[in-house]
Amino acid sequence: MKYVALYKTLLLIQKKANGGKERSFDTFFAGLVGGYLVFGDRNAINEQVRCTHPIQPLWKKKQG
Repeated sequence: MKYVALYKTLLLIQKKANGGKERSFDTFFAGLVGGYLVFGDRNAINEQVRCTHPIQPLWKKKQG
């Protein structure tokens, strides 16, 4: 829930700073900063997310 709130807040700030227009890289930047702040801590749960995330597409492809 923290990630979503932070992500949406960053999008809103960027949109207001750009005169009400959303730019194409705003979502990338908000996701990058939000992900770093929320998932940047080194703990067991975040380590599992980092380790399994790159192989998820392979896992889904194999099952399908």
